[in-house]
Amino acid sequence: ISACIVKKQDYFTVGRIIATRFVSNEKACEGNASRGTTVIAIKGSSQPYDFYVDAALWAMVGVFQVVSILVPMLDQLPNRLFATILYMFPQWLDNTVFNNVKKVHEHLKSKYPHDEFVLTGHSLGG
Repeated sequence: ISACIVKKQDYFTVGRIIATRFVSNEKACEGNASRGTTVIAIKGSSQPYDFYVDAALWAMVGVFQVVSILVPMLDQLPNRLFATILYMFPQWLDNTVFNNVKKVHEHLKSKYPHDEFVLTGHSLGG
């Protein structure tokens, strides 16, 4: 198995990404004809601004949990609807992270069209 870092973002980018490509029959950084697996890892919170983003993202979840004490809303909503609501609030903040991941994935998918992709992360990245 061969591995190669195919994307590494600046440390101060919110939702920083490092992507590593793994292939079994050739060097991972050469060519794109082989099938491989590209792991996109989103770094967790480490800068002061990251913790602000964390708080904003969790605020909506907190609101849903408090409201669920009175109205069991979380148990009634389909998971996809709940995920959509969380994705849209607050758009001005979390879209920075989601758009970054989407942009990197689209770029790597066009570069390595036969690869399978795995997303992983922790804290802000998870």
